Amino acid sequence: MEVNNKRIFIIIGVFLVTIVAYSLTKNFFINRFTLIEKKQDQIIAELKKIKVETKINPTEAPTFTTIQEIGRLRKELTRLQDQVDEQYGVLGLVTSSPSATPSLTEQIGLNFVRIPSGKWKTVDVHQEKSSSSRIIGQMASDTSYPYTKKEDNYYYIALDDNSYGWVHKQFIEEY
Repeated sequence: MEVNNKRIFIIIGVFLVTIVAYSLTKNFFINRFTLIEKKQDQIIAELKKIKVETKINPTEAPTFTTIQEIGRLRKELTRLQDQVDEQYGVLGLVTSSPSATPSLTEQIGLNFVRIPSGKWKTVDVHQEKSSSSRIIGQMASDTSYPYTKKEDNYYYIALDDNSYGWVHKQFIEEY
């Protein structure tokens, strides 16, 4: 009987240590989630500030530097979200469904297109919504471009030289 009591105490002790370890780990991850959420909020605030600065003069395209900064901030947000998803997995928690969380585009109201990876090095940008229209510039494969309109399978994009033109949707992707 005494041996059984010792086993029971050992089992209870191991169980309590496990609960304490889980609780400490959970608190660690919750603190990390809080830090990540604060960083995400800061990035979204920066992006919203860029949006306001960009919309002050709607006739001018955002500068190349602004577009690159937005791309950098978007990548940082994606990296942070990946960290959150990974930590949820470690804790065995379910992440929120994508439909419940607004996309970055919905949160900041900026829309971008790019050439799909590995498809083309450049894509022609036309003056009108027609592939036979005059070519006014080209999109590069490693650059993001803001767009302001979508009409008849075409996107009206801003180029780096502050000009605007139309690109057919078959050559680009939104992100």
